[in-house]
Amino acid sequence: MPSISYRNNSSGTLVAVWPGSTIQTDQGPRKQGQKYLGKVIDKDRLIFWKRDEGYFHFNPDDQSITALEAKDVPNAEQNPDGARKERHVLVDFGDSYFLKTLIDSIGYNEVLDSLKYVNRDTLYALLFYYILEGKANVNADRWYRQNYASYLFPKANIYSQRISDMLAKLGDDSQRRDFLLAHIKYLLNSTDQEVSILIDSTGMPNKCDLPVTRVSNHEGDINIEFRMIALVQRSTGLPIFYEIIPGNIVDVSTTQRIIELAKQYHCDVSYAIGDAGYCCPSTMEKLVLSGIDFMTRLNPTYDLYKQILDEHAAELKDDTNAIRYRDRILYIVKVETKIAVDQETGKDVTGFVYLCRDRDSSSFKYTRLMKTKSARKMTCDQILEISEQLGVFAIVTTRDLPVEEVLPEYYVRQDIEQYFDFGKNYAKFLPVRQHNMETLKGHMLIAFIATFLVIVIKNRLGMVDSRYVEVSPALAKALDEPSEDAMTDKSGKSFLEQIPVGQVFRESPSSLFLELRGQKAEVFDEVILPEIPIRQARDFYDAFRIASPFKINRKDNALTYVFKEGEKNKLTRKYAFARKAYLSDDEIEKKRKANELIRVRKAAEKAGLRIAEDDASGKSVASFDTNSSDPLTVPEAGVSGEKPTDVITDGNGAIPAPDKGKQDATSVPRTADSSDGITKKRGRGRPPGSKNKKTLEREAAEAAAGIVHVKRKPGRPPGSKNKKTLEREAREADLSGTKRDGA
Repeated sequence: MPSISYRNNSSGTLVAVWPGSTIQTDQGPRKQGQKYLGKVIDKDRLIFWKRDEGYFHFNPDDQSITALEAKDVPNAEQNPDGARKERHVLVDFGDSYFLKTLIDSIGYNEVLDSLKYVNRDTLYALLFYYILEGKANVNADRWYRQNYASYLFPKANIYSQRISDMLAKLGDDSQRRDFLLAHIKYLLNSTDQEVSILIDSTGMPNKCDLPVTRVSNHEGDINIEFRMIALVQRSTGLPIFYEIIPGNIVDVSTTQRIIELAKQYHCDVSYAIGDAGYCCPSTMEKLVLSGIDFMTRLNPTYDLYKQILDEHAAELKDDTNAIRYRDRILYIVKVETKIAVDQETGKDVTGFVYLCRDRDSSSFKYTRLMKTKSARKMTCDQILEISEQLGVFAIVTTRDLPVEEVLPEYYVRQDIEQYFDFGKNYAKFLPVRQHNMETLKGHMLIAFIATFLVIVIKNRLGMVDSRYVEVSPALAKALDEPSEDAMTDKSGKSFLEQIPVGQVFRESPSSLFLELRGQKAEVFDEVILPEIPIRQARDFYDAFRIASPFKINRKDNALTYVFKEGEKNKLTRKYAFARKAYLSDDEIEKKRKANELIRVRKAAEKAGLRIAEDDASGKSVASFDTNSSDPLTVPEAGVSGEKPTDVITDGNGAIPAPDKGKQDATSVPRTADSSDGITKKRGRGRPPGSKNKKTLEREAAEAAAGIVHVKRKPGRPPGSKNKKTLEREAREADLSGTKRDGA
């Protein structure tokens, strides 16, 4: 006789199944009598619970069921199905709190509000799940119940069936259009107004029966997939626009349409960088005539490439054309050539082709070629002819750039590859589990938003080693946000000061959320108490100028944050979208030295010293003024160890000084030992035992008046008593006197 089989479902609940029996038919063996018994209540007594039948007893002998009342079941629960809806009282706190604060602080919640979905809590909860978890959507409800998101979004309904319904509604084309219009407007207002883009596509392999899933042959890689074309902002690496296309459409046929489509979303592209797959003579000509600058790698099969290579191949061996790019040596030849004809004027439109030869790549490909079977059949002349073209490539652009700048400019294109990587690995672009176009489009929309937020976090954490971050002029002008530490230097650059917290991003965004998830919170009826964050989590908060709350008051599903005195969230959109460090470490050091010079001058003026300028050496020297009427005795060199301090001047304006409590070894004055002439460092401040001017004047006046100060040991004199002791003894004396009177 078959036996009952038990297993844990996706939410961890123990359920039971009666397997039935196997019978032979004309079509082969088939299962007969299989029955799902539901949740296990009492395994020994064979008592189970199903939503449509309630509690019941199952008899394996005849496969019959007997209904039971809840009062007759020893282990009966008040609401067996309610366990799915109950929220935990000790929840993961830091990751959801951080993400919610980030979205609200940078104002991106206004973009999310453009999505017309009735239950906003469900939308936000699913977005958080896409960012914070990498599991299938069927596990979303279990994550929700044990995370602080269940209190942030109490009305969310993210059971697996409801998620599919929401994705289908978000997959409507009008929803995507409204969102992209709001997103592009927000992004351009928050960053550079100039739309310089990176364009590329990536495959989304899947085995779903979707209209866009086709057999794709992309650069020799054959897959069953659809493709996603993306436009990424060149200056920030943030995604601007995306489009889903069938997998068998080649890239070169999509360039003009995707740029024109983005234009209809008020995204007027002015400069585009793409791979060789997006370049063909007709596309280049139409882009130039449309007033759009471009840069792309030239396909080796085109006549223009072959012509320039034939004419300038010999120059790729000339050492005068060699440059260094990172850890490689390349030969680059710049050639001005015709790339289009203006139809109105009939004049040629010129561009620039940079013919390049990578020595390392050439050597590697040559070694690989010689190990192939086909190379064994080649003659020496054939191998030499092929080897001349190994490691050679060409970049064509409309912009006139120095040869040293063309490779760094072209390889900015790697930012879009990083966007695809983050989307597939950390924002659930893959795997694709949707089986109709509506839910697929909704899934891609949520994943696009999740990837955007992950890239914002990545950009911010890429600058946490710097003390100052520069705000782009367009952003500084577009955002009128109050900022306590916003500054402007002499050149008009706007920058902000931050706390350098070291490299905290580590290998992936998941490491950030894992550290934050370790901060739990205990939930009570009227208050939520977060734990004290560990150092790593505190570093993440500091990197974004976010403060962890002391407690959270709960009232009618409204949450009110209470912070410790002096703490508050200071994250703003201007700070979150600052793209690069304001100064290098060397420049910051020069600024600190210049600021130190200012403090030396002020100290010298108070001490009656004279500042002498040495125009020949460019140095400022602080020397003692022996003609000063200052009553201080001027020490001689070699007696006190003091020597005029040499400080190198800096013509740049000084930025705010470093924290006073921090020692800067480069700005510590030096003293000379007259006995051996060795220069030594000494600490800041007055030498031990010395006195300032006011102290000397006061002591002279007291000596003239005959006032003598007797030194005593620190602390209370022997036998003395403090105020509390005297008050206690007085109370005891009063109490003893009262007792005697009463007696």
